[in-house]
Amino acid sequence: MLLHCYCNLTTMFNRRAAAIDELSTAINELATSVNELHGQIHNRNVYSIQGRNYF
Repeated sequence: MLLHCYCNLTTMFNRRAAAIDELSTAINELATSVNELHGQIHNRNVYSIQGRNYF
């Protein structure tokens, strides 16, 4: 019974760790997308400041 309980706890913590890892990956991907978008916005602003039609 104790071993069964331990195995259930271990499985639960492993699943939790896997879910946290997936969440971390998703947050990193989102941060990368936000940085890329910020770069695009910055580039457009620079072009418009220089009087060029970027679009």
